[in-house]
Amino acid sequence: MRRPMRTELVSENGTKVVHLEIDTHRMQLGAEDLDVLIEQLGALRASMRPPVPSSVSRTHRYSVELDPSWYAEPHPGSDAVVLFLRNSGVGWAGFAIPRDKALRFCEDLAIHANAPARPLGLAS
Repeated sequence: MRRPMRTELVSENGTKVVHLEIDTHRMQLGAEDLDVLIEQLGALRASMRPPVPSSVSRTHRYSVELDPSWYAEPHPGSDAVVLFLRNSGVGWAGFAIPRDKALRFCEDLAIHANAPARPLGLAS
């Protein structure tokens, strides 16, 4: 029988580290190690099938970052805007958004920002 993967956040000499166990293999990962692993896993996942769903699930329990840092600038090589969003667990993610979609995105944000607060309709 295959043993599952286990992760545990522990304090080693006052520093938080992750103990990762897969089968009989164990390792300890610090923050920088986790950053590298998360980035590499994301790149690998992007090449796998089935792809990540193209729409938001109404039943999945997403981690939502409150008031994330962001940065935007024109893409130097195309008619797009590059938007970076910061997630405190995953890091910075960049998105090159075609100009017409970026304008629609701004319109949608303005509509939602000016609408009265209401439940998201996502699973809690």
